[in-house]
This record gives sequence, C-alpha cells and structure tokens, in this order.
Amino acid sequence: MACASCCGPDLRLRSDPHNTETRLNKNQIEGSVKDATGKVQQKVGEATGNTYQQVKGIAKQIDGKVQKGVGYVVQAFDGSAKRPGHKR
Repeated sequence: MACASCCGPDLRLRSDPHNTETRLNKNQIEGSVKDATGKVQQKVGEATGNTYQQVKGIAKQIDGKVQKGVGYVVQAFDGSAKRPGHKR
C-alpha cells in the first residue's frame, strides 16, 4: 500500500519509495550493470571476431549474475530481520 502523503493513493508496489521489498540494493544494481556491460562486450567481441573480448564479456556477465544473486540473498535476510514476529 502506498503512503498517501507523498505517493498518492493510486500508486502501488514498485512506485512506492517506502516499500523496501521492491527496492534494489547496491549489489543488485551493480550486478545488473556488470551483466549488461558483459553482454555488450561479448557482442562487440563477436562482431569484431575478437575471442578475448568475448571471453571477458562472458566472465563479466557471470560476475554480475553472482553479485546480483548476493544482493537478493542480502535483501532476503534484511527483509526477514525487519518483520516483527518472524522466526528464523
């Protein structure tokens, strides 16, 4: 549910800046950027026939996916720690 003071009653879930479940953390954002950068680097390597750039791009994608996964794990633990009455 959105807060009526700054978001208005019609805005829900993703547009609610106070809803921590839908906000991305630093690891998720940086991981997504690395993944996207790696995809571009891989495609440039394919287009130019540069195998080294292709491999570097794939490695960067893997690094980004791992970092993004770490962000999801951190988010899951943060969310469970903030819920009152939640047993771990």
